Amino acid sequence: RAPHPANPTPTDPPHSRRGPVVHYFHTFLDKVVFRKTNQSSPAVVIGKLALDQVIFAPLYTALYFFITGAMEDMPVAQTRRKVSKMLLSVMKSNWTVWVPVNLVSYALIPLELRVLFGNIVSIFWTAFLIRKVKGSARNSNASAPHNDG
Repeated sequence: RAPHPANPTPTDPPHSRRGPVVHYFHTFLDKVVFRKTNQSSPAVVIGKLALDQVIFAPLYTALYFFITGAMEDMPVAQTRRKVSKMLLSVMKSNWTVWVPVNLVSYALIPLELRVLFGNIVSIFWTAFLIRKVKGSARNSNASAPHNDG
């Protein structure tokens, strides 16, 4: 039985696309942005972390909201409001998890194992994110006026 669109699972987009997207992002950092450098030097690790957390993570997190909103038939304007309202809070939670994880990843984990390492952590992060997004939807629905016909 297929999951209901209002109940995304870790295999639904963008989760099912995470591996390839993150793989190409890490490859881009290593082979384009920081090519010809010591990949585990403190300056390079901090540079990768900054690009990841300031550019990639907010965009990917916003994408999660938009795809989840589309799966729930939520109007784009409502999704935009939700992103505006929740993105900073979610990113603060993201930083408590992903900054240390990515420091370890960029400093110690070889490129070919980073996605696997991140995916293991992502199982728990995704569970948190689903709960956060679904909790917000429940709170929005509870405060919305009900029209029973």
